[in-house]
Amino acid sequence: MVKKEIGKTASEYIQLKVMAIAKEKILDVNRSISEIAYDLPGVQIPCPFYKDV
Repeated sequence: MVKKEIGKTASEYIQLKVMAIAKEKILDVNRSISEIAYDLPGVQIPCPFYKDV
C-alpha cells in the first residue's frame, strides 16, 4: 500500500526519513556522531554511521 502511494517500500521510506533527520542533526557541531546516531528513531546500534579510517 505504501509503495503504491509514494513509490517506495515502507522500509525505504523509513530509511530515507531517518537519514533526513540525521543530516539535519549533524549540523549541530556540539554533538558527536554517536550521540546523534543514538538519538535517531529506530537506531539501537549506530554501526552504519561509523566509518573505519
